[in-house]
Amino acid sequence: AIDLCCAISFRGLVRRPAHGSLRPFFLVRGPDDHYLADIHQILQHASVGKLKEANVPYIKFMRNESVMNTQRRSVDDLLRYVRDLRAKQYMLGHASSNSSFSFFNRLLSQATHRISRRALLKELQKTKRVAVLGAGIQGCIMALMFRKHGYHVTLYDKANDIFTRTSSQGEGKIHLGFVYNKDDSLATADHMMRSALWFAPYVDYLLGRPVDWEALKSSPFMYLIPYSSMISPSDFERYASKLEGIYKNLLKEKPCLSYLGQRPDSLIYRTNLPRESNASFFEAAYESAEFAVSPPKFKKVMLDALIEAGVHLVLNRTIYRVLREQPGHDELGKFRVISSHGEHSYDIVTNCLWEGRKSIDDQLNVNFSSGGNYRFKFGVKFRYMTELAAFPSITIVNGPFGDFVRYSSDEDMYFSYYRESLYGMTVNETVMRGWENLASQNIPEDLERRQIKAHQAGFKSWFPGALTTPFACPYLGGGYILGNGRTGISDPKSLLHQRADFPFAIDDGYYSISTQKFTSAPYNTYLLERELFDTTWDLPC
Repeated sequence: AIDLCCAISFRGLVRRPAHGSLRPFFLVRGPDDHYLADIHQILQHASVGKLKEANVPYIKFMRNESVMNTQRRSVDDLLRYVRDLRAKQYMLGHASSNSSFSFFNRLLSQATHRISRRALLKELQKTKRVAVLGAGIQGCIMALMFRKHGYHVTLYDKANDIFTRTSSQGEGKIHLGFVYNKDDSLATADHMMRSALWFAPYVDYLLGRPVDWEALKSSPFMYLIPYSSMISPSDFERYASKLEGIYKNLLKEKPCLSYLGQRPDSLIYRTNLPRESNASFFEAAYESAEFAVSPPKFKKVMLDALIEAGVHLVLNRTIYRVLREQPGHDELGKFRVISSHGEHSYDIVTNCLWEGRKSIDDQLNVNFSSGGNYRFKFGVKFRYMTELAAFPSITIVNGPFGDFVRYSSDEDMYFSYYRESLYGMTVNETVMRGWENLASQNIPEDLERRQIKAHQAGFKSWFPGALTTPFACPYLGGGYILGNGRTGISDPKSLLHQRADFPFAIDDGYYSISTQKFTSAPYNTYLLERELFDTTWDLPC
């Protein structure tokens, strides 16, 4: 809806047409009666005019309480606001207000005699500005970490929402490490276990409160081993035993770690094959304590946290270049971020892009080789089906097989049939032509139809007794998978079976983050926080 406003309140600063400096104007009304306003416009009016509260109807910008104080607002009030900019400009599915993106530079360039450019610049420089590139899980977690340390954070993404691509199109599994059984060094096992055990506690720490992880969890995963697997049941059990050892040692080392809020005594044990499965195809089955978290529900947790923390979301904007300013440059930051909306200065740039990360690294001469293998993989989601209400979530190891995930009854189910869902692979940190449209979920109808048909056939061949009807209202989604190596998953020696790379590179205020796995995003952020702020994060016991 579009509303005509006669006055506006922003953090206690009120302007209305009667004061002579502001005409009646229109604002877009979003969910929950929150309004998308233009920060620059509001503050510029506030800085050059008399600031008075008015007993008239007015629109409150992301504020639920009324401001009753009728004292005149001073320049000091504005400066106090500048020190702690908490602009909450999110509207579902829309980018932020255009002119607010260049708030700092515009406010400086238009400052009047009431607030000199020098005084305002001095105040603005007291708060460091961070640009986080990419609003998937890694970018969101990084943004919250910097915001927790008092930085002003701008989070960029070329989509019109957070979590729109790989972060939302996968199954959301929080890996304990069972699928990485071909890394004999156990380095990947150790890294994935650490990532899994830090996931929930670190997110809770950033939010300042515990998340209801039980409400986000899928049903527990069952692991199935086909006769054609690259690993035998006996070898899998030996690997699982070593993984259990890593798990118990980590819990002993840090008693407050947990796996999604729980500390199970055992992670996996052998069981019978599901009666619905194809016994001629599968050799062994194992019940595990591993779960996925619902991508849409976790997205909402992240979005609420970003808004509450005051992270500035700049959506639907493509990053073209990142430049390092020359010494002595008289602007706010030492980096210039050039996007489809202009140029903006920042003190720190954190590159959390998946595809496209290397091109930004190259612009700044940062040599960070990690995750050079790009794959594009589809998955099919379909409406919750009561026929599968008791069917476990499943991962099939080890080879080109797939996953099935059953979330709560109010969510769609997920199935990936790898031999069909893998759409392509590159090994030089580039993407194939056409992938970008697919990642934006612009999938041709004939391709979607073929993929859904192949997935349904695959599901029926593996689990002939599970369904008597087709998937309910199926739809196709896809995203990038980043990994290592030059060969595919069918090669037991492929580096795709390893995920133990150090996750970031640091170069004088520029941080390049290689997420690789959804599971690892909070742990990667914990490692960077420990590096930057020279503090050891202690879990609240």
